[in-house]
Amino acid sequence: MSDRAPQKVKATWFEPVVAAMLLGVSLAFNREATWHWWWLVDVTTLTGSAISSRRPVAGAILTSIGLLLWVPFTPGPASISGLGAFINVFAAFRLSHPRRFLISGVLLAMVAISMVFLSIAEDYRGDTALLLLMLSCLAITGGMAWHGIQQRIVSERNERERALIDLRAELARELHDTVAQTLSSAAMRANLVTLDDEVPATARAQVDAIATECAAAAHDLRQLLSALRDRSPNHIAASGTPDADTLKLGLSTQSERLRGGGFTVETEVSVEALSPARAQTMSAIITEASNNILKHARPGSCCSLRLFETDGLIIGEFSNVPRTAARNHHSGMGLLGIEERVALLNGTCEVVRTPGRWLLRTKLPQNPASSR
Repeated sequence: MSDRAPQKVKATWFEPVVAAMLLGVSLAFNREATWHWWWLVDVTTLTGSAISSRRPVAGAILTSIGLLLWVPFTPGPASISGLGAFINVFAAFRLSHPRRFLISGVLLAMVAISMVFLSIAEDYRGDTALLLLMLSCLAITGGMAWHGIQQRIVSERNERERALIDLRAELARELHDTVAQTLSSAAMRANLVTLDDEVPATARAQVDAIATECAAAAHDLRQLLSALRDRSPNHIAASGTPDADTLKLGLSTQSERLRGGGFTVETEVSVEALSPARAQTMSAIITEASNNILKHARPGSCCSLRLFETDGLIIGEFSNVPRTAARNHHSGMGLLGIEERVALLNGTCEVVRTPGRWLLRTKLPQNPASSR
């Protein structure tokens, strides 16, 4: 499965480009005006419009300041830079900003005051107001349409990614249930043959070699299946063969990531040696556990990441203080993925909930023979 967050479709270039074009037209129209401060009004108003795709509130404030400058100082007809307010309105609805209605209401009211009532003769105010109303509707509907298109693109992309994840998971399950199990069964039958005293020593040695090769092939296949399902950019295992050292480095990386998120982190690593398959599986589990802590733990609380070995088992314990009193560990695809990963290596996964504490515990058998 993938730990990557769904990517959003960004188009922050549109508002700055339109604002720059409108600024050029405004400066060209006002270059011979008797009032020489038009450029300040134009630049202030349209700078707010240009940054509206990145900072909608700050852009609206700056555009409002530019419009307010018209009220006490501006002589004669208004500059067309005031149309930049519609860029802000468009951006607010394109981004579906939570304050889009407030931003739009304030800006459109100021446009009506500055560009209609203070700048247009009374006989022409009706037609001008109608034109600005049409531009308002165009900006709002255009922003909503753009937002809808973005959402559809993101949805289609996520559907494709989920389909690919499902395909990889299905392939991994099918190969595990057929080829890996067949190899393990062949190794088991070969081992039984070696126990027969009537089998010649030479044949017994050959059969024993076959059993060893089948067991090794099954073990390698499970490792490849884990890699097939684990194409994540956040995967913490270093390039090359994963081992205990890369696992320790990965846990340190994730603990720093959690500290950067404001958590107090307690760590423990006392695993000295483990197979590449188990190192890769545990590194994926550490990453997913850290993702769950960032998403679901109470901000600023204490969490712990522990890896240790006891009685032939590699045990991982990841605990945190949940935000809510109850949490269903089967509701997240991440935890389901952890359960499936450890199952590939004959491991177990459990979630323990106590008042004020949430614990994920995984157990993997250290001996590769236990995975057959």
